[in-house]
Amino acid sequence: MDAVQRIECRNQAAFVMSFLATDGTLATPSSGNYPVAQSRTIDLSSTKFREGDAVWPRVSAVLGLTKDAPDRLAFAVNGKTAVYEVKGTTLIYSIRLVEIIDDPGIRPPGFPVHIPIRQEPFRNWSRTT
Repeated sequence: MDAVQRIECRNQAAFVMSFLATDGTLATPSSGNYPVAQSRTIDLSSTKFREGDAVWPRVSAVLGLTKDAPDRLAFAVNGKTAVYEVKGTTLIYSIRLVEIIDDPGIRPPGFPVHIPIRQEPFRNWSRTT
């Protein structure tokens, strides 16, 4: 099972949608509604999921059905993003895993994958130059 840190859902369907990430018990807050030809991303590193938990998106079509994606992935703080594509109409639509993107800007080349990296904004606490 592939492991990812973020889940992105691209809306290629004929409806306004929202999604959340779930493991069947826990769930993230909703992405909020967004229209066709847009996408939203949920970063799982700030949630209560534990590394190794199976996660997937649950998509809700406005004035339509709510469905779970068939493809499950493991959660890991590794900088990778699972990209799902949503296509169809409010009552008949599909959720398909299309790719997993590894963000090279987050992990230096050759840095061990099992060590989590979290980028923090620079703050000059000493107020020196």
